[in-house]
Amino acid sequence: MITQFDELCVICNKPATDHHHIFKGVKQRILADEDGLILPLCKEHHQGNLSVHNTKEMNVLCQIIGQLAWERDYLIKKYELPFDDLSTECRTAFMERYSKGYL
Repeated sequence: MITQFDELCVICNKPATDHHHIFKGVKQRILADEDGLILPLCKEHHQGNLSVHNTKEMNVLCQIIGQLAWERDYLIKKYELPFDDLSTECRTAFMERYSKGYL
């Protein structure tokens, strides 16, 4: 899970210039901030023609990345081990927290 501003865009690996809050809405943005679901992006992938703000597919991709990261972190914290399996339990827990699933 991304918990701090990294130096490289998560899409293209170029230097990141912006933070992107993955989920929309005040409540979800607050939760995303608490959970560290903020992606470092270059200017092109944040505001350009192929950006998360101008391309539905790129926005959905970021939401999927965010949900998978949250689910992985949920399992690690709950069971205190790294699990590769994204169980139904963590998927349900994500949807309860964010009122929606992206997968």
